Amino acid sequence: FAQYSNQRPQQRRDKPAPFIQKPITFEKNVLPFGDHYKCFISYKIPFKNLLFTKAGNNYKAGLNILFTIKKEDELYKRESTNKSIVVEDYKFTESGKDFLQGLISLDLKEGNYTIIPELKLTNINSNYRLKPIKIEINSESEFSVLKPIVISSQKAKCGDGSDFRLINHEGVIPFGLTNETLLFALQNNEIDEIDVEVLQKDEIIVSDKLEYLGTKKILIEDCDNNIVLKESENGSKLKLYSLNNFSHLLKEGMVSIKISGDELEEEFVKNVGWFDRPRSLSNDEFAARLLRYIANDREIDKVLDGPKEEFKKRLFEFWEKYDPDSETPFNEAMDEFYRRADFCLDEYSTPSNRNGAKTDRGKIYIKYGKPDNVERSYNESNNILEIWSYENLGKRFVFVDNTGLGNFSLVKG
Repeated sequence: FAQYSNQRPQQRRDKPAPFIQKPITFEKNVLPFGDHYKCFISYKIPFKNLLFTKAGNNYKAGLNILFTIKKEDELYKRESTNKSIVVEDYKFTESGKDFLQGLISLDLKEGNYTIIPELKLTNINSNYRLKPIKIEINSESEFSVLKPIVISSQKAKCGDGSDFRLINHEGVIPFGLTNETLLFALQNNEIDEIDVEVLQKDEIIVSDKLEYLGTKKILIEDCDNNIVLKESENGSKLKLYSLNNFSHLLKEGMVSIKISGDELEEEFVKNVGWFDRPRSLSNDEFAARLLRYIANDREIDKVLDGPKEEFKKRLFEFWEKYDPDSETPFNEAMDEFYRRADFCLDEYSTPSNRNGAKTDRGKIYIKYGKPDNVERSYNESNNILEIWSYENLGKRFVFVDNTGLGNFSLVKG
């Protein structure tokens, strides 16, 4: 379709999508500390799921989480954590892409634990009991190699330096073009080289050696609303290895990571998820019907026909011909198309037409993207005119609002 653009339209409000539709997510990471273990439970909640109140010229929100910890079904202890956030601009209070993040550290011995979080939002009297978190600590079977941690490719500034920033999303690897890192930690100092294989649906995606980062004492900390892996004299001494430049090769779904070397053999299973998936893709038929702006009925019927569970596969196959980089599973053109649709749902919906993607302005925006220039004026009947110009395409579209209710109709273009 015309004018693929790297620019993403601003959205007033994101409807939750897969992998961020939960009101709050938790990630658990366990590190050995002498005769016990530290369990770091980090959380992440979108700003739009908090209740912000005016605080001077700013807006403030917060939460409290009480963790009830049971060991072998018996009460072990209770711990709690508090966190607050202040933003200057009201638009951030409705953001689904900005998060309040926090962390609690629990000292645990070997055994099976059930941790029950209870959430209370600041300015709300109700408490919310959340899904239990299961933790099994068995040093003989689980801690020769610690569970890999998903790390952002961009480090976080923390104090005087910068540290590895956890994605902090239940251990899910983001689907997309950003190249995130998997960090592996070993207690065994005798192992030097580690081989790695990454497989999806029995296909080898990566076969390489892990990069050795050195032996370091590390902790997981909350630093300026980021969860970071930080060197500390009080940290756990571990050999660190990383797997880099691989996540852009992965499809959505489960991935198997096998590591081996010097009598070491471990396998981990991770999930790959599209965190900021356009919400227009949440309804199969709606997503397919939007294709009418760039496809004929026969092509659309081909996408819609067939088993429902294979719809996603058929839709991705349709978009293959538009993919600017067929070497990666993530299709930038498809992503851009449905983000444009999301923008239209927010910006061009009216009381008489709640589907902004079906409006005349929506149709043009989805097909051609954001106009280079938008002008407003009045015609001889004192109706509002909106003129969109696409300089590179040599196109100009004129819309008129005859009702004064935002129902713009295309009159020229």
